[in-house]
Amino acid sequence: MKQIAWIAALLCLLCGCAAKYETEEVFLLHDVPVPVDAPAPRYEMFCQVPDAAVQAFAGEDGVVYEANSGDFFLSSRTLPGMDAAEAMRAITGMEPEALDPVELETMGMRDYRFTWWAQTEDGLWLCRGRVLEDTDCCYALCAACCPEDPDARSACDRALETFSLNSARDAMP
Repeated sequence: MKQIAWIAALLCLLCGCAAKYETEEVFLLHDVPVPVDAPAPRYEMFCQVPDAAVQAFAGEDGVVYEANSGDFFLSSRTLPGMDAAEAMRAITGMEPEALDPVELETMGMRDYRFTWWAQTEDGLWLCRGRVLEDTDCCYALCAACCPEDPDARSACDRALETFSLNSARDAMP
């Protein structure tokens, strides 16, 4: 079950990859290229991470949290130099049109919300994402869970609902 959960989380985080690698290896093999001249992100991402989750991986551009039970995953990515369509394609491996994103406005930025399914050995996992598009950077949060588990769905819902940005300048001591 844990191996299947890793696969679903990696689908959310890394271009729809379904390979069975450890998280750190996948980051190295399938890292999203960032333009050399991309400006530094102006914001830091925040969301409510459930008590039942532990940080499984942290890199320069993202973090992965895993439920102790293996029933859900959260992943966040900072994608400098990308627009929303490129960001959605990078984190799901799918064309934005296939995701049928809903466009809203949050904090004066475009806020895209979308859903897709990931096939695992135990069946389909529900994957949902949000991409906040700043002028020169996108910020993404994805959640993957077993759809039959109400606690896992609730944890993912809460993380996605509380997803926000703070100015990097404001976050410094």
